[in-house]
Amino acid sequence: MTDLADYLSESVREERIRQVRKKINELSIDYIYCQYISITGRIMGKAVPASHWEQLAAEGMQTWLGGVTNVF
Repeated sequence: MTDLADYLSESVREERIRQVRKKINELSIDYIYCQYISITGRIMGKAVPASHWEQLAAEGMQTWLGGVTNVF
């Protein structure tokens, strides 16, 4: 099993996702800002609606491949 598979299958993961949802609601957070590094080292980011938290935690962030490779 890979490290990622181990992490995703941890028994406490679902509880942690629920705890983060609770904190998002308590603080009235509207957006979650995700950052990543492009292939050339540029810091990139994307704002995701907080209502998508559970999907974000389960599937990760969707982005355009051109953004990762600095095509634009």
